[in-house]
Amino acid sequence: MKLKATESTAVQLFASYRRKGMAADKAMAIVGASLQITPQDLAELLSKLDLLDTAPNAIAATATDMAEVDIAEG
Repeated sequence: MKLKATESTAVQLFASYRRKGMAADKAMAIVGASLQITPQDLAELLSKLDLLDTAPNAIAATATDMAEVDIAEG
């Protein structure tokens, strides 16, 4: 699978946050917000690469968390 530059950056950032111990949903929210990728697109990409469990709760929670991260991170 050949990734676009934004997708590659998203994967690298997500993996970096996860290595640091951040929860997957929070990492997805931060990556999605900073790269302007929808939570659904990011979840789909990460699932295809086996970096994310495809549980529907994680995908649904990301939309809520993104707003919280935007406020918290400024």
